[in-house]
Amino acid sequence: MLLLNTSSIAQPGFNIADDFGYPNNELYKMVVHNDTIYGVGLAYDTTANSKQGLLLVKYDTLGNLLKHNLVMDSFGDHLTMDKHWGKMIPTSGGGLAFNAAPFFRNSAMLVKVSNDLEVEFIKEYADSNLASNFHYRVIEIDSGYVLYGFVQASTLIRRPFIRRVDKSGEIVWDNLYGNPEFSGNILDIEMLNDSVLVAGSVHNMISNTSGIGRTSLYFVHLDGTLLDEWHSAPEPSIGYLRRLELLDDGGILIYGLAIVDGVNNIVQSAFSKLDQDFNVLWTKKYGRIKSLTAAVIFREIEPTIDGNFIAAGESAIDSGSGPSLSTGWLMKFSPEGDSIWSRYDMSEFPPHFFNTHEFGGVGVLSSGSIIAGGSASEGPNEHIWLVKVTNDGCLETIDCGLVPTYEPAPEVEISVFPNPCIDYVNIVVDDYLPKDAKVLLYNSVGQLLKYQPVTSDWNTLKMDGLSPGLYFYKIWEGEALLKSGKLVKVK
Repeated sequence: MLLLNTSSIAQPGFNIADDFGYPNNELYKMVVHNDTIYGVGLAYDTTANSKQGLLLVKYDTLGNLLKHNLVMDSFGDHLTMDKHWGKMIPTSGGGLAFNAAPFFRNSAMLVKVSNDLEVEFIKEYADSNLASNFHYRVIEIDSGYVLYGFVQASTLIRRPFIRRVDKSGEIVWDNLYGNPEFSGNILDIEMLNDSVLVAGSVHNMISNTSGIGRTSLYFVHLDGTLLDEWHSAPEPSIGYLRRLELLDDGGILIYGLAIVDGVNNIVQSAFSKLDQDFNVLWTKKYGRIKSLTAAVIFREIEPTIDGNFIAAGESAIDSGSGPSLSTGWLMKFSPEGDSIWSRYDMSEFPPHFFNTHEFGGVGVLSSGSIIAGGSASEGPNEHIWLVKVTNDGCLETIDCGLVPTYEPAPEVEISVFPNPCIDYVNIVVDDYLPKDAKVLLYNSVGQLLKYQPVTSDWNTLKMDGLSPGLYFYKIWEGEALLKSGKLVKVK
């Protein structure tokens, strides 16, 4: 697990202070290209009156920083982007492309940079409405790029759009989709062939109301002609689409947030397969059940070298007391929607209710190893965060478990027994009772399973319900690691 704070390795001029309520040194999107990790996020430049800019970073496969660049607005505005926006993509002629926006101007940007993170062009698309150009995304086509997302009309209705531009960003055509009376958003696009794209969209069925809507698919020719469209029933069993993948057999794999128990704002992550006639062949649900607006979601999906897929995003785990803890979430799954492995990750910062951890992107190395990138907070401070695991979902260590990065405090004696165990282990603290101490239990691939306060000199950690095998634990007091080790459950 690699945790990188660019404030400690970048040149003077970067600042992690929180200004205008925006995060700093955050990685929102990343991509792996030719076994190099590229990312884009936000940071501030203190030499330019604390203006917010786009932070570009480049790492090798060991997490060593190769280069960084902070792109500022030529008109003196703040530049911004969001974790909900689309991918950073490698381009066929070299370099990378992504979307951004100025903070005060009503416009959106297509940004093209070189492999050395130098700006090649920034094309701005102005809009006269009060608020518009949200959730832009970009894909590359042979003759340029396709931008998509939603714009906000003067009526405050969000309108899904697709915009084709040439290689320099000039508009070729620009189309709106869906019923103009209902808000919607085009959330993902895949190329069906060299001339037709498939766009996945969600539309609300009640104006400006979330949680009551339908999933839609649009088949669009690259000349702008709408060839076909499909709309699900309201509140579909496949969920509200977030990502789509085109499968080799002609089917469409959809990732969405599916309604649970008929409550329109309570959802769970779901993978579904549609055949070429839009029949739903199956739907499989995973992860926590939360509200539609909660941060339990996969943000990016990429194919792996063995014909499966890896999804990356964020979730939460129960803390044992108090609010849930925010975690990064990785899941590898088959084209049939079956989970191969799933893991929740936090940074090496001690878990805390105010610390958040999330992945905004994921990529696969030629070795098969997987890199997930995003942001980890330490209170108000944000850090770029990278996690590298094997194709089997293990942290790349000898024992496939978590490796402590803090030495135990020598003056504290803690006994954890019995080991091996069956239904429980005792945690006994001698001579000193830590304040605000917690014990965390992980499985052999680093997934956090339990989080429990250490409240007295004799504590019990329940192991019933867990499968026999190897587990790892850490006991923290604040930011100090008091003890760590392995546990074996035999029954």
